[in-house]
Amino acid sequence: MRLAARISGTLLSVFFLVFASFSIAGEIKSQDHPYSIIQIFVFLFWGIALLALLLAIWNEGLGGIISLASLILMFISGLFIPEANKQGMLMVVIILAIPSFLYIYYWRENRKESNTRG
Repeated sequence: MRLAARISGTLLSVFFLVFASFSIAGEIKSQDHPYSIIQIFVFLFWGIALLALLLAIWNEGLGGIISLASLILMFISGLFIPEANKQGMLMVVIILAIPSFLYIYYWRENRKESNTRG
């Protein structure tokens, strides 16, 4: 389970961070109006969630919890953007939440196991 969480979390993080950085850089050059504060928060929470998946490689519980909380905040913030595709955003949250849930599950099971041994 730990290996599946690490592989999926790392691949998703690297892919989305690279994809998003090129996409955002292209939009900034071509866009005349700046992003709204809500859009900035959505991107901020999304970036934190992806970076937390990378943190979870070293600390499963902390990284998984930060990632999941950031994804939830990202989705809630995105609900206030009228032009946002809510179903598409929900699918992104679900896909990115899978490694978070795997990390949290592994962390909880590992803690239970160490408590019964100790």
